[in-house]
Amino acid sequence: MRTIGVAAGLVAVVVAAVLTIAAVLSLSNDTSWTDLDNGECFDLAGALADASGDLAAVNAVDTVECAEPHDAQVVATGDLNADGERAYPSDDELFDAIDRACDSLVADTIDRGTYGLVPIAPDERTWNDRAGRFACVAVVIGGGTVAGSALP
Repeated sequence: MRTIGVAAGLVAVVVAAVLTIAAVLSLSNDTSWTDLDNGECFDLAGALADASGDLAAVNAVDTVECAEPHDAQVVATGDLNADGERAYPSDDELFDAIDRACDSLVADTIDRGTYGLVPIAPDERTWNDRAGRFACVAVVIGGGTVAGSALP
């Protein structure tokens, strides 16, 4: 009987640990930037808090409902290496290609008097693993946050 009591106690501890881990994970909505979809809102300033330099690394962001205050929104995404055949370009070539693609994809869909576009570019790993996926992100010109969508 004692063995059954110990086993039942151990099962209860394991179940409690699993529930605790699930609760902690559900509180964070850390999303890889490569998984962001058009229209998703997030806090770019938070993602860049530890970054320095012109080409800051963005790995993951916490998405929020667009009705909540936020400072960034994905307004377009695309792939620069869809067939996997292109070599990873230089930074200048990469950002020139993304800037042109964002201008074309976004065109007049956002208010350019209110929002600027910031590219999120692939690194060499995501160039091959994720087809050179990039994101065009609308940010408020001059900084600050907005509530609502930049997209019509």
